[in-house]
Order: sequence, then structure tokens, then C-alpha cells
Amino acid sequence: MKRLVLRVGIGVALALGPVGAVDLATFYARKAMGRNVYDTVAVDVVDVIPQKGNKAEYVPQGVQNVSCVRSLLPHENQHPCWYVRRNAVQEVKY
Repeated sequence: MKRLVLRVGIGVALALGPVGAVDLATFYARKAMGRNVYDTVAVDVVDVIPQKGNKAEYVPQGVQNVSCVRSLLPHENQHPCWYVRRNAVQEVKY
């Protein structure tokens, strides 16, 4: 069983390793050519305030623009734009 898990893990690493390398290379190549690799996405911000009885009050704070990266994986401490668009509601918990 351990061999199977090890082989599957190695197979996944060998399959996804080149994807990450190509994504990183294209990101820096686009950046070196002067293309804009960043974008902004409008995100709804909601404050979550805990109440008694394990309940919460949701207070909308409006729309905020969030900077993101046009790539498949995160780069330079920013999320990819497809991820930010998919999670367009940002909850701030107190």
C-alpha cells in the first residue's frame, strides 16, 4: 500500500511539475516583454460579526478592487485572477 501511495505521489509530481514551470516561465516572459500581467477584480467585502448562540451578523461594506495575477498559479504573493473571480465575496471575520 505504501508503494502505491508513493508511486501515485511521484506520478502527480512529475505530471504537475512541468505545468508549474511553464506557468512561471510564461509569467516572467510576459513581464519582461512589458505586457501587463496584473489585473484588478471587484470583490464584495462583508464583515462577519459573531453574535450569541453561534450566530453571525453580516454587514456589507461595499465593493473593493483587488489586484490579481493573470496566470494559472499564484505569483509574487498575489492570487490568480480566476481564483479571485471565483471567490468574489470576501468575508472579514472579527
